[in-house]
Amino acid sequence: MDDATFASLRMAEILSKSGEKLSEIVASLPKYPTVYEKNFKCPDNIKFKVIEKIRSRFKEQGLKTLDIDGVKLLEKDGWVILRASNTEPLIRISAEARTEEKLNKLYEFATKELNEVLNG
Repeated sequence: MDDATFASLRMAEILSKSGEKLSEIVASLPKYPTVYEKNFKCPDNIKFKVIEKIRSRFKEQGLKTLDIDGVKLLEKDGWVILRASNTEPLIRISAEARTEEKLNKLYEFATKELNEVLNG
């Protein structure tokens, strides 16, 4: 079954059982500040090596990471991912956190690490 069809039918089921309006359900969901895909120029010939170097730096610091499609730093109240574009000479950073303060810390940390590797 197509995901969009399944999601629509599932939402209709939830609405029919809950007795709430869709707007009420949406309003009750938690909101997470995000930084979505900030781009940093990086030559094609080194972008994947840069990601590997950042992955190593995170692991050396004992940070919890996920290594699917780049390197994702996981924390209890947020995450940040650095990934090399497959089609452009770029590294992208995306982040999400429970608070604006945590989001800024994660994004600034990832940007600092990236700049150190690119300039070092």
